Amino acid sequence: MGRGKVQLKRIENKINRQVTFSKRRSG
Repeated sequence: MGRGKVQLKRIENKINRQVTFSKRRSG
């Protein structure tokens, strides 16, 4: 259970980073 949570958090962080990158690029 804990393992899956960590993976999910990692994926969320990746998506968040991509969103910030695109925002910074267009902005």
